[in-house]
Amino acid sequence: MAAASQTETAVPAPSAPRDPRRGVILLLAAAASLGTMAGLIAGLVLSSPLLVDGGLILGISTGVLVGVSLAQKERALGAATSKPGGARSFWRRKKRPSK
Repeated sequence: MAAASQTETAVPAPSAPRDPRRGVILLLAAAASLGTMAGLIAGLVLSSPLLVDGGLILGISTGVLVGVSLAQKERALGAATSKPGGARSFWRRKKRPSK
């Protein structure tokens, strides 16, 4: 029993709760980027505008998924730090003084 407990490693507790959807978003972004490359290459090789358009659409969805992933990362960092406002302070515009 003592030998078994020595071989087990302790997993450190994360500082902030991990979002279970983050892995899914990253997987979808990777699949969309592969589809983008495949669609564009196949469209150019086969001279098919339909495949090129499909590749471009997947490229747009890749950009959206990367944006969602970055927003989730900022939200997690904002929750883990003691900054007031968290991720919202990143997007908040500073008001210009009126003349």
